[in-house]
Amino acid sequence: MVEIKYGKQYEVTDIAGQTVSDARERFKSELGIPDKAKAKLNGSKLKAGAELDTVLNDDDKLTFAVSKGKGVYLVGALLLALACTGGIFAATATSDTVTLGVTAGTDLATVTGQAGPSWSVFPRYKGTINAAELFQIDPNASFSGDMLASIYLTNGDDLSRVYNALVMRIKIFD
Repeated sequence: MVEIKYGKQYEVTDIAGQTVSDARERFKSELGIPDKAKAKLNGSKLKAGAELDTVLNDDDKLTFAVSKGKGVYLVGALLLALACTGGIFAATATSDTVTLGVTAGTDLATVTGQAGPSWSVFPRYKGTINAAELFQIDPNASFSGDMLASIYLTNGDDLSRVYNALVMRIKIFD
């Protein structure tokens, strides 16, 4: 005897030797089994293509069930996460960073270019070059904000043709 169940309805019948596909067709209208219902045989899920080849034996339990739409829960959780974290993005939307090209004539600071290091070395030179100041930035007394300085090496492609490696250590101090 094989027990067939869908929802709260079940049927115990003698269909041993028939396939799961035959059982689905036979009890489709009687138990109201929809086409999208997935089959489980003795607690193990069956693929749709395996229903044609799987033969039922005595004492088998065949269950049909429709998945409960886990995608809806996933989308709901995603929307909830966006709603909870959206306030963080909205709060930071009012803050911003401004990049200014500071020259010697601005009201924020006085920038003085120093002589910088000077060296004459040959390719593949290994050693150190004496330290020297590159720039001096003096904020005006009326400026009370924070200052950010960016230093760029603009001729890196020229240097890479001559040197295998160029390691620079730049110290910034207040």
